[in-house]
Amino acid sequence: MADNIRVLHVDDAEGFAEMTAEYLERVADDLTVVTATSPDDGLDRLDDSIDCVVSDYEMPERNGLELFDAVRDRYPDLPFVLFTGKGSEAVASEAITAGVTDYLQKDGGTEQYTILANRVRNAVERRRARRERERSERRFEAVFEDPQTLVGVLNPDGTVRKANQTALEAVDAPREAVVGQPFWELSWWPEGHSTEVEEWVERAADGEYVEVDIDHTTAGPAQFSYHGYIRPVRDDEGDIVSLVASGHDVTAKRERAETLERTRDLLAQTEQLASVGGWEIDVSDGPPYEGTPTAGFYRLHGLDPDEQIPVEQTGELLHPDDRERVEDALSALLTEGEPFDLEARIVTPDGETRWVRSIGVPVEEGGEFDKCRGAMVDITDQKRQEAELERKTDLLRHAQQIADVGGWELDIAEPPYEATWTDQLFEIFGIPPRDAMTPDEVLSFVHPDDRDRVAAETERLIEEGEGLTQEYRIVTGEGEERWLRVISEQPDDRTDIIRGATLDITEQKQATQALRERERTLSRYKEFTDDIFDAVDDVFFLLDERGRVRRWNESLERVTGYDSEELASMDGVAFFRPEDRETIREACRAGDTTMGVPLVDDGGDPVPYEFVFSRVETPEGERRTAAIGRDISARKEREEVLARTNRQLQTILETTTALVFLKDSDGRYQRINERFREVLVDGAMDVVGKTDAELFPDEIARQIRADDREVIETGESIEREEEVPTPHGMRTFLTLKNPIYDAEGNVTGLCGVATDITERAEYKAHVERQKERLDEFASIVSHDLRNPLDVARGRLRLAKEDPSAEHLEAIERSLDRMQELIDDLLALARQGEAVTDVQPITVENAVEQAWRSVRTGDATLETDIEGTVMADPTRLQQLFENLVRNSVEHGSANSRSAADDSVEHGSTAPPPEPEDGDLTPDSNGSMVSGTSQTAAGGITVTVGALDDGTGFYLEDDGSGIPDDEREKVFRSGYSTAESGTGFGLAIVREIAEAHDWAVTVAESASGGARFEFHGVDGPD
Repeated sequence: MADNIRVLHVDDAEGFAEMTAEYLERVADDLTVVTATSPDDGLDRLDDSIDCVVSDYEMPERNGLELFDAVRDRYPDLPFVLFTGKGSEAVASEAITAGVTDYLQKDGGTEQYTILANRVRNAVERRRARRERERSERRFEAVFEDPQTLVGVLNPDGTVRKANQTALEAVDAPREAVVGQPFWELSWWPEGHSTEVEEWVERAADGEYVEVDIDHTTAGPAQFSYHGYIRPVRDDEGDIVSLVASGHDVTAKRERAETLERTRDLLAQTEQLASVGGWEIDVSDGPPYEGTPTAGFYRLHGLDPDEQIPVEQTGELLHPDDRERVEDALSALLTEGEPFDLEARIVTPDGETRWVRSIGVPVEEGGEFDKCRGAMVDITDQKRQEAELERKTDLLRHAQQIADVGGWELDIAEPPYEATWTDQLFEIFGIPPRDAMTPDEVLSFVHPDDRDRVAAETERLIEEGEGLTQEYRIVTGEGEERWLRVISEQPDDRTDIIRGATLDITEQKQATQALRERERTLSRYKEFTDDIFDAVDDVFFLLDERGRVRRWNESLERVTGYDSEELASMDGVAFFRPEDRETIREACRAGDTTMGVPLVDDGGDPVPYEFVFSRVETPEGERRTAAIGRDISARKEREEVLARTNRQLQTILETTTALVFLKDSDGRYQRINERFREVLVDGAMDVVGKTDAELFPDEIARQIRADDREVIETGESIEREEEVPTPHGMRTFLTLKNPIYDAEGNVTGLCGVATDITERAEYKAHVERQKERLDEFASIVSHDLRNPLDVARGRLRLAKEDPSAEHLEAIERSLDRMQELIDDLLALARQGEAVTDVQPITVENAVEQAWRSVRTGDATLETDIEGTVMADPTRLQQLFENLVRNSVEHGSANSRSAADDSVEHGSTAPPPEPEDGDLTPDSNGSMVSGTSQTAAGGITVTVGALDDGTGFYLEDDGSGIPDDEREKVFRSGYSTAESGTGFGLAIVREIAEAHDWAVTVAESASGGARFEFHGVDGPD
């Protein structure tokens, strides 16, 4: 018998799911069916024991293809059959495209289950066979095609049956030339070894495990060594049916051993001759680490070669100042494989300090870092020589830097003439040091205006060898122009060289040139200042301590009509009206004064002017008063025009119904109109200077600020709908925001105009809500009514085979269920209509009427509320009836399990009382077996007013509603009760929303369910 097949069947209609499981296990005894009534439940039940998944297509949480994607994420090759009642070419095409294993449409007949069982069995057997074949092939290929191993399969008589590619390459022959040949006659074996190989084969054929080790040559001249085995293979009866020959090339291993021995001898000799030492550290098992120093290592440190030095104590061999640095580098090498190359001091046992250069590198073998190797060389003599050279060089460098002088020596024995420079001379020329400089290279730095002269002088210097002093400009390698003074001479005892010094005289030249330039500038400045005073339209005059005019510009002559001779003998106050002259005298004495005062023109008329009076001091130390006056007639006219424009703009801002505001780039209000103040802050706050964060909640303020930044950063206008709180409630505004620019074209802020569109937005939301409700009704009708219909059909078929009363009663309940769903759909549709008949209703009376209309059993009603509310009386009573029914039917802790106690979104009419063992419709219209209790024992329902006075509540002391269910309880069709339709609390929500109330779910003080209604208006 074949292995049992476990099938996971997922269908949200529980009755249909159980019926499918019963049929499948009836037609196929090798199938075991596990059912799940939701995709999430199915995924929870999915594990390695499941061989196939069968799923419906249309389900509330996710459809069948979405479940298929989730299954494939966990089990990529698990068979998945889509078994659905929603049959269409589109669904079938989508399923095949998605990659489901098979697709089968529900047709209402029993033959479909036989077909389904066969398709499941075929899919599972294909998967099992494919997996077993893949495992066998992988095992064989992994062993046989090992590229590092020569493998051949022999018949018991020694002829070759099969050989892998590695073996064929070693034989250097095609497969057809090897298969069928005796193993010992292959060209792979060295001459004279065929008899020995044949003996190995015979021993293996007798059942012996033969080890092979041989050196030989191939067709070429290279030497090879191989090590391997010939093993017998037995069948189930113990007879030898084949031989397996395998081997590995060990040529390189043997060669490495020989080379290593030669290298060790050479290393020992090299270390002794070059004062070099080496070491190797094994890091595979550390810390602590094991190290292997060479003889040279011991010799450098003055240690006995027999002395053991732990790796962790090698720091003690170092100079204290270098110890931490070397230990850090060694640690990084040992732990992270970081190489190092450094110089450090070691201290020998007799106290001698020596310098060594130490290098350490990681070593990888087989791709893994398991060793470190290093070497060190004695550089003590080199360090001493470097120190002496550095001392002398540093002394010369400092002398040249102090004097800003560079030295050079020119070899004139034969062309090309090359000069050797000091480092300071290279710094003067702004170029990196180099070995030698030719005269032509030096000339390339000389300023073009000086180049011909310097070239001629240099040529004469080389030819005659006489001392020479030159001054010229160069352009350094950094592009800087500098002046040089070059002094050269030929030594008395050498005719083949010329030596010289080059002095940077740039600062000296610049100082001299700057002094001359300053003198010229001062002269030009005086002329320029006179021209400026005469060119400007502003009047200017300079008064001495007695108030006499000492200097003036042409504008003063033009405006006042006085000529130069007259001005030279006048008092400064004579330019002003008599009543202003004392004020002018005071301003002249005080200085640093700005004032508006009329200037009398050549016609004797006063002209508006703005004067600045300042006290100044001449180069000779005499005190003077400088006066500068500007005609402000045009500015006065512009100020008057601007004032009129501002008054007109203010009139517009205060009469428009729109909200108008100005903000700066930081989002602070600079100006608002009165309408803005009335609507948003009710006139109680000074908005100017504040930001939106100080006026509105954080989230709204952040969104407004983001829009403002978009306008300021892009310089483009935007239009947004903004919902903001006002003293009169939440209002919706259509706001247009435009950037404000300054004179340079930079955005400095924005201007906004907001129009109240609250009523329009509410109407739009109402239309969208109506559309959502229509879509919701359509979904419920298409899904929830289909499930009881499918159950009735399935029971009818079972009744034909087994005409018992049980099936007919189940059919009757399905039909009742459908009638119940239709009635509640109509009630739900009516409750969503707008409320028109609103009148004052006493809440206590409405609750008591609802209580009498509901079968409450042993439940108790308590009311703690007074006063009236504005509501539709019929809908208010319906609201309380549904809430009371929810509490008394599902609040009792002993009426059902805790998971079902929380909420009943069922019919608005009293539900029937099913008998034990009945099949009752659940929230999705599927069929489940169970019992139902329609009255609670001892539950208390309480109705009262909210503490903040904004509405009322209804609560019970039952088992309450879990936190994770509270967001779902008002959905249409949602129920945790087997007999519920899922509309009871959905109707409560519709009634509340029709009255513009907000309803929320909470937990009562006793742990039961509590429903709170906010925004409830009174009669006033």
